[in-house]
Amino acid sequence: MIVRTWMAYAKPENARAYRDHLTAHVIPKLQKLQGFQGLELCSAQRGDLVELLVISRWQSMDAVKAFAGPKPERAVVEPGAKAVLEEFDDVVFHYEVALEAPGE
Repeated sequence: MIVRTWMAYAKPENARAYRDHLTAHVIPKLQKLQGFQGLELCSAQRGDLVELLVISRWQSMDAVKAFAGPKPERAVVEPGAKAVLEEFDDVVFHYEVALEAPGE
């Protein structure tokens, strides 16, 4: 499994708007892609902004490339997301899951 991580920052009043954008527009598209295995959105207050960490899980790098294109290290940021974010990373990071431990 491949984990893809991406960071962005929003004003507190826009953090919910970004979550709503993910829920309404991004996740339904991702769920139609072969090899997409899920997504988490994590948030933390960082001064005047909310830090947003998006973690998506993919079956393989081929599945990631089918989503992100031939340069999978480039962030895919829709206009709706750009409209509510203050700043965001242009690059993403990929990790191969080496160990997974289920909880109770």
